[in-house]
Amino acid sequence: MPLATVVPGRLVVLDEPTNDVDPVRRRLLWSQIRRVADAGSGVLLVTHNIREAEGVVDRVTILDHGRVLADATPQELALQADSLESAYINLVGNGEQASEQAA
Repeated sequence: MPLATVVPGRLVVLDEPTNDVDPVRRRLLWSQIRRVADAGSGVLLVTHNIREAEGVVDRVTILDHGRVLADATPQELALQADSLESAYINLVGNGEQASEQAA
């Protein structure tokens, strides 16, 4: 998987940045992303790895079929359930509807 970097602008968009990344590079990548954010750039992160994101993001927006279901800090969302992942499932459902539609 090729990885490219550029001097960050005011907004950095990352789409699934840690897919297929080994643990050492993943830790380095999150460290660099945090530095970019701390230096004042906005970082938009698209990921399906909720547990990984929970520890590194400042704010979460949950989208489902183009609709915003939630926009809060991970801690605020986790207060609504026992974890951010559980809050996500509570908002979007557990996937049984999609499985039933596919059958």
